[in-house]
Amino acid sequence: MSDEEEVNSFLPFARASRREHCASLGPAREGLPLWLAPFVLTTLCLDLACSLLVNAVIPLVIPRMLALGVVLGQLVGMTVTAVVAYSPVIPVIVLAFRAKARARRALLEQMTAFTLDATECSVEGDREHVEALVEDAFGTVGRFETVIRTELLSEVSRRYESTTSFSLAALPFFPLALTCVADVLGCDGQDSCATAARFNGFGDDARAFVLANALAWVQIIMCSWTVFPFIFFALARTERLPQRVRTAAGAVVVLSAYGCWALVSGVGSFLSLQAMGAGGLWVRTTCVVWFAGVASWNHYLFRPPRYHGPNN
Repeated sequence: MSDEEEVNSFLPFARASRREHCASLGPAREGLPLWLAPFVLTTLCLDLACSLLVNAVIPLVIPRMLALGVVLGQLVGMTVTAVVAYSPVIPVIVLAFRAKARARRALLEQMTAFTLDATECSVEGDREHVEALVEDAFGTVGRFETVIRTELLSEVSRRYESTTSFSLAALPFFPLALTCVADVLGCDGQDSCATAARFNGFGDDARAFVLANALAWVQIIMCSWTVFPFIFFALARTERLPQRVRTAAGAVVVLSAYGCWALVSGVGSFLSLQAMGAGGLWVRTTCVVWFAGVASWNHYLFRPPRYHGPNN
Protein backbone atom coordinates (compact mmCIF):
# COMPACT_ATOMS: atom_id res chain seq x y z
CA MET A 1 0.00 0.00 0.00
CA SER A 2 1.37 3.44 -0.95
CA ASP A 3 1.69 6.30 1.53
CA GLU A 4 -1.16 8.15 -0.17
CA GLU A 5 -3.44 5.13 0.13
CA GLU A 6 -2.49 4.80 3.78
CA VAL A 7 -3.43 8.43 4.44
CA ASN A 8 -6.74 8.04 2.61
CA SER A 9 -7.49 4.78 4.45
CA PHE A 10 -6.92 6.52 7.76
CA LEU A 11 -9.41 9.33 7.09
CA PRO A 12 -12.65 7.28 7.37
CA PHE A 13 -11.39 5.66 10.55
CA ALA A 14 -10.48 9.06 12.01
CA ARG A 15 -13.88 10.51 11.10
CA ALA A 16 -15.68 7.52 12.64
CA SER A 17 -13.64 7.89 15.84
CA ARG A 18 -14.45 11.58 15.95
CA ARG A 19 -18.18 10.96 15.50
CA GLU A 20 -18.10 8.33 18.25
CA HIS A 21 -16.28 10.74 20.57
CA CYS A 22 -18.69 13.61 19.79
CA ALA A 23 -21.69 11.36 20.36
CA SER A 24 -20.39 10.57 23.83
CA LEU A 25 -20.45 14.29 24.68
CA GLY A 26 -24.25 14.56 24.40
CA PRO A 27 -26.41 16.73 22.09
CA ALA A 28 -24.52 18.51 19.32
CA ARG A 29 -23.76 22.18 19.75
CA GLU A 30 -22.79 24.73 17.15
CA GLY A 31 -20.32 27.51 17.78
CA LEU A 32 -18.83 30.38 15.82
CA PRO A 33 -15.50 32.09 16.52
CA LEU A 34 -15.76 35.60 17.92
CA TRP A 35 -12.43 36.70 16.48
CA LEU A 36 -10.43 36.89 13.29
CA ALA A 37 -6.70 36.73 12.73
CA PRO A 38 -5.04 40.01 13.84
CA PHE A 39 -3.76 40.55 10.29
CA VAL A 40 -7.28 40.31 8.83
CA LEU A 41 -8.82 42.54 11.51
CA THR A 42 -6.14 45.19 11.09
CA THR A 43 -6.37 45.08 7.30
CA LEU A 44 -10.14 45.38 7.44
CA CYS A 45 -9.91 48.52 9.57
CA LEU A 46 -7.20 50.00 7.36
CA ASP A 47 -9.14 49.17 4.20
CA LEU A 48 -12.13 51.05 5.58
CA ALA A 49 -9.91 54.08 6.15
CA CYS A 50 -8.28 53.68 2.74
CA SER A 51 -11.69 53.41 1.03
CA LEU A 52 -12.66 56.74 2.55
CA LEU A 53 -9.27 58.16 1.58
CA VAL A 54 -9.86 57.11 -2.03
CA ASN A 55 -12.97 59.32 -2.17
CA ALA A 56 -10.91 62.22 -0.80
CA VAL A 57 -7.95 61.72 -3.16
CA ILE A 58 -9.90 61.23 -6.42
CA PRO A 59 -11.05 64.90 -6.72
CA LEU A 60 -7.46 66.03 -6.16
CA VAL A 61 -5.78 63.65 -8.61
CA ILE A 62 -8.15 62.88 -11.51
CA PRO A 63 -8.69 66.50 -12.71
CA ARG A 64 -4.92 67.05 -12.88
CA MET A 65 -4.42 63.88 -14.91
CA LEU A 66 -7.06 64.75 -17.53
CA ALA A 67 -4.40 66.78 -19.34
CA LEU A 68 -3.13 63.41 -20.59
CA GLY A 69 -6.48 62.76 -22.23
CA VAL A 70 -9.79 61.52 -20.89
CA VAL A 71 -9.06 57.79 -21.02
CA LEU A 72 -5.34 57.84 -20.19
CA GLY A 73 -5.85 60.53 -17.58
CA GLN A 74 -8.48 58.50 -15.74
CA LEU A 75 -6.37 55.33 -15.84
CA VAL A 76 -3.24 57.08 -14.56
CA GLY A 77 -5.32 59.01 -12.03
CA MET A 78 -6.92 55.85 -10.64
CA THR A 79 -3.49 54.18 -10.37
CA VAL A 80 -1.98 57.13 -8.52
CA THR A 81 -5.06 57.34 -6.29
CA ALA A 82 -4.81 53.66 -5.29
CA VAL A 83 -1.08 53.91 -4.57
CA VAL A 84 -1.56 57.01 -2.41
CA ALA A 85 -4.72 55.87 -0.63
CA TYR A 86 -3.54 52.34 0.16
CA SER A 87 0.03 53.22 1.20
CA PRO A 88 -0.92 52.97 4.94
CA VAL A 89 -1.37 49.20 4.60
CA ILE A 90 2.23 48.62 3.49
CA PRO A 91 3.84 48.14 6.92
CA VAL A 92 0.95 45.99 8.19
CA ILE A 93 1.07 43.62 5.22
CA VAL A 94 4.87 43.34 5.15
CA LEU A 95 5.17 42.77 8.91
CA ALA A 96 2.32 40.24 8.90
CA PHE A 97 3.93 38.32 6.05
CA ARG A 98 7.29 38.25 7.82
CA ALA A 99 5.59 36.84 10.93
CA LYS A 100 3.80 34.26 8.77
CA ALA A 101 7.09 33.27 7.15
CA ARG A 102 8.75 32.76 10.55
CA ALA A 103 5.82 30.61 11.74
CA ARG A 104 6.00 28.61 8.52
CA ARG A 105 9.71 27.92 8.92
CA ALA A 106 9.17 26.84 12.53
CA LEU A 107 6.34 24.49 11.50
CA LEU A 108 8.37 22.88 8.71
CA GLU A 109 11.35 22.43 11.03
CA GLN A 110 9.12 20.68 13.57
CA MET A 111 7.63 18.43 10.89
CA THR A 112 11.09 17.55 9.59
CA ALA A 113 12.09 16.17 13.00
CA PHE A 114 8.63 14.85 13.95
CA THR A 115 8.37 11.85 16.27
CA LEU A 116 5.30 10.64 18.08
CA ASP A 117 7.23 10.29 21.33
CA ALA A 118 8.07 14.02 21.29
CA THR A 119 4.42 15.10 20.99
CA GLU A 120 2.48 16.40 23.96
CA CYS A 121 -0.91 15.11 25.11
CA SER A 122 -3.32 17.29 27.06
CA VAL A 123 -4.21 14.13 28.96
CA GLU A 124 -1.14 11.89 29.19
CA GLY A 125 -3.33 8.85 29.60
CA ASP A 126 -4.53 9.31 26.01
CA ARG A 127 -1.07 8.58 24.59
CA GLU A 128 -1.52 4.80 24.54
CA HIS A 129 -4.91 5.16 22.88
CA VAL A 130 -3.48 7.47 20.20
CA GLU A 131 -0.56 5.15 19.53
CA ALA A 132 -2.97 2.23 19.18
CA LEU A 133 -5.01 4.19 16.62
CA VAL A 134 -1.86 5.09 14.68
CA GLU A 135 -0.62 1.49 14.62
CA ASP A 136 -4.04 0.24 13.54
CA ALA A 137 -4.13 2.73 10.64
CA PHE A 138 -0.48 2.76 9.51
CA GLY A 139 0.83 -0.57 10.72
CA THR A 140 3.68 0.90 12.74
CA VAL A 141 4.42 4.20 14.45
CA GLY A 142 7.58 4.50 12.37
CA ARG A 143 5.62 4.42 9.11
CA PHE A 144 3.27 7.11 10.43
CA GLU A 145 6.25 9.31 11.35
CA THR A 146 7.71 8.77 7.88
CA VAL A 147 4.48 9.98 6.25
CA ILE A 148 4.54 13.12 8.40
CA ARG A 149 8.20 13.86 7.63
CA THR A 150 7.89 13.24 3.88
CA GLU A 151 4.49 13.35 2.17
CA LEU A 152 2.68 15.62 4.62
CA LEU A 153 5.72 17.90 4.91
CA SER A 154 5.89 18.21 1.12
CA GLU A 155 2.17 18.94 0.81
CA VAL A 156 2.15 21.55 3.60
CA SER A 157 5.21 23.24 2.09
CA ARG A 158 3.62 23.33 -1.36
CA ARG A 159 0.34 24.79 -0.08
CA TYR A 160 2.14 27.48 1.90
CA GLU A 161 3.95 28.58 -1.24
CA SER A 162 1.22 28.30 -3.86
CA THR A 163 -2.24 28.94 -2.43
CA THR A 164 -4.15 31.81 -0.86
CA SER A 165 -7.71 31.08 0.19
CA PHE A 166 -10.55 33.07 -1.33
CA SER A 167 -11.68 34.29 2.09
CA LEU A 168 -8.23 35.68 2.89
CA ALA A 169 -8.06 37.37 -0.51
CA ALA A 170 -11.56 38.87 -0.45
CA LEU A 171 -12.25 39.66 3.20
CA PRO A 172 -9.82 42.61 3.53
CA PHE A 173 -11.72 44.37 0.72
CA PHE A 174 -15.13 43.96 2.35
CA PRO A 175 -15.24 47.64 3.46
CA LEU A 176 -14.53 48.65 -0.13
CA ALA A 177 -17.47 46.49 -1.27
CA LEU A 178 -19.73 48.38 1.13
CA THR A 179 -18.34 51.66 -0.20
CA CYS A 180 -19.16 50.48 -3.74
CA VAL A 181 -22.79 49.83 -2.77
CA ALA A 182 -23.01 53.27 -1.19
CA ASP A 183 -21.48 54.86 -4.29
CA VAL A 184 -23.97 53.17 -6.63
CA LEU A 185 -26.99 53.91 -4.46
CA GLY A 186 -25.71 57.44 -3.85
CA CYS A 187 -25.46 58.18 -7.58
CA ASP A 188 -21.69 58.69 -7.55
CA GLY A 189 -21.92 61.45 -4.96
CA GLN A 190 -24.16 63.67 -7.11
CA ASP A 191 -27.42 65.25 -5.96
CA SER A 192 -29.36 62.88 -8.22
CA CYS A 193 -28.77 60.00 -10.62
CA ALA A 194 -29.96 62.19 -13.50
CA THR A 195 -27.22 64.71 -12.71
CA ALA A 196 -24.64 61.94 -12.44
CA ALA A 197 -25.81 60.49 -15.76
CA ARG A 198 -25.42 63.84 -17.56
CA PHE A 199 -22.02 64.43 -15.91
CA ASN A 200 -20.72 61.04 -17.18
CA GLY A 201 -22.07 61.41 -20.70
CA PHE A 202 -25.25 59.34 -20.41
CA GLY A 203 -27.61 62.22 -21.11
CA ASP A 204 -30.93 61.72 -19.32
CA ASP A 205 -30.61 57.92 -19.17
CA ALA A 206 -30.11 57.57 -15.40
CA ARG A 207 -30.87 53.84 -15.43
CA ALA A 208 -28.10 53.11 -17.92
CA PHE A 209 -25.64 55.09 -15.78
CA VAL A 210 -26.60 53.26 -12.58
CA LEU A 211 -26.20 49.90 -14.31
CA ALA A 212 -22.87 50.93 -15.83
CA ASN A 213 -21.64 52.21 -12.47
CA ALA A 214 -22.69 48.95 -10.80
CA LEU A 215 -20.91 46.86 -13.45
CA ALA A 216 -17.78 48.95 -13.07
CA TRP A 217 -17.71 48.45 -9.30
CA VAL A 218 -18.39 44.71 -9.62
CA GLN A 219 -15.34 44.17 -11.80
CA ILE A 220 -13.26 46.41 -9.52
CA ILE A 221 -14.09 44.08 -6.61
CA MET A 222 -13.47 40.99 -8.74
CA CYS A 223 -10.04 42.33 -9.73
CA SER A 224 -9.21 43.12 -6.09
CA TRP A 225 -9.24 39.40 -5.23
CA THR A 226 -5.89 39.04 -7.04
CA VAL A 227 -4.11 41.65 -4.89
CA PHE A 228 -3.25 39.52 -1.87
CA PRO A 229 -2.37 36.30 -3.76
CA PHE A 230 0.06 38.38 -5.82
CA ILE A 231 1.48 40.11 -2.73
CA PHE A 232 2.05 36.83 -0.87
CA PHE A 233 3.56 35.21 -3.96
CA ALA A 234 5.93 38.13 -4.61
CA LEU A 235 6.89 38.65 -0.97
CA ALA A 236 7.86 34.99 -0.70
CA ARG A 237 10.41 35.62 -3.45
CA THR A 238 12.03 38.43 -1.41
CA GLU A 239 12.74 36.26 1.64
CA ARG A 240 16.31 35.49 0.57
CA LEU A 241 17.25 39.14 0.05
CA PRO A 242 19.30 41.07 2.63
CA GLN A 243 17.26 42.69 5.38
CA ARG A 244 17.51 46.27 4.12
CA VAL A 245 16.77 45.35 0.53
CA ARG A 246 13.99 43.00 1.64
CA THR A 247 12.08 45.78 3.41
CA ALA A 248 12.28 48.12 0.42
CA ALA A 249 11.33 45.29 -1.95
CA GLY A 250 8.32 44.46 0.22
CA ALA A 251 7.07 48.04 -0.01
CA VAL A 252 7.53 48.05 -3.78
CA VAL A 253 5.63 44.75 -4.08
CA VAL A 254 2.63 46.03 -2.10
CA LEU A 255 2.48 49.36 -3.96
CA SER A 256 2.84 47.56 -7.31
CA ALA A 257 -0.01 45.20 -6.44
CA TYR A 258 -2.40 48.01 -5.59
CA GLY A 259 -1.24 50.12 -8.55
CA CYS A 260 -1.72 47.27 -11.03
CA TRP A 261 -5.12 46.51 -9.54
CA ALA A 262 -6.20 50.12 -10.07
CA LEU A 263 -4.85 50.17 -13.62
CA VAL A 264 -6.47 46.89 -14.66
CA SER A 265 -9.80 47.63 -12.98
CA GLY A 266 -9.70 51.10 -14.53
CA VAL A 267 -9.69 49.49 -17.98
CA GLY A 268 -12.68 47.37 -16.96
CA SER A 269 -14.52 50.40 -15.59
CA PHE A 270 -13.96 52.28 -18.84
CA LEU A 271 -15.31 49.33 -20.84
CA SER A 272 -18.35 49.04 -18.55
CA LEU A 273 -19.23 52.72 -18.90
CA GLN A 274 -18.71 52.68 -22.66
CA ALA A 275 -20.67 49.44 -23.14
CA MET A 276 -23.74 50.85 -21.36
CA GLY A 277 -23.30 54.27 -22.94
CA ALA A 278 -22.62 55.18 -26.53
CA GLY A 279 -20.35 52.22 -27.24
CA GLY A 280 -21.07 50.04 -30.25
CA LEU A 281 -21.29 46.28 -30.61
CA TRP A 282 -17.52 45.77 -30.46
CA VAL A 283 -17.32 47.66 -27.15
CA ARG A 284 -20.10 45.56 -25.63
CA THR A 285 -18.46 42.38 -26.93
CA THR A 286 -15.11 43.45 -25.46
CA CYS A 287 -16.81 44.16 -22.13
CA VAL A 288 -18.39 40.69 -22.05
CA VAL A 289 -15.04 39.09 -22.89
CA TRP A 290 -13.40 41.18 -20.16
CA PHE A 291 -15.83 40.01 -17.48
CA ALA A 292 -15.51 36.41 -18.67
CA GLY A 293 -11.73 36.69 -18.49
CA VAL A 294 -11.77 38.13 -14.95
CA ALA A 295 -14.21 35.43 -13.78
CA SER A 296 -12.13 32.67 -15.40
CA TRP A 297 -8.94 34.00 -13.82
CA ASN A 298 -10.52 34.01 -10.35
CA HIS A 299 -11.84 30.49 -10.89
CA TYR A 300 -8.31 29.35 -11.78
CA LEU A 301 -6.69 31.33 -8.96
CA PHE A 302 -8.91 29.87 -6.23
CA ARG A 303 -9.26 26.36 -7.59
CA PRO A 304 -9.25 23.64 -4.90
CA PRO A 305 -5.74 22.40 -4.10
CA ARG A 306 -4.84 18.95 -5.34
CA TYR A 307 -2.96 16.32 -3.37
CA HIS A 308 0.53 15.82 -4.79
CA GLY A 309 1.48 12.30 -3.89
CA PRO A 310 4.63 10.43 -4.80
CA ASN A 311 3.28 9.44 -8.21
CA ASN A 312 2.31 13.00 -9.24
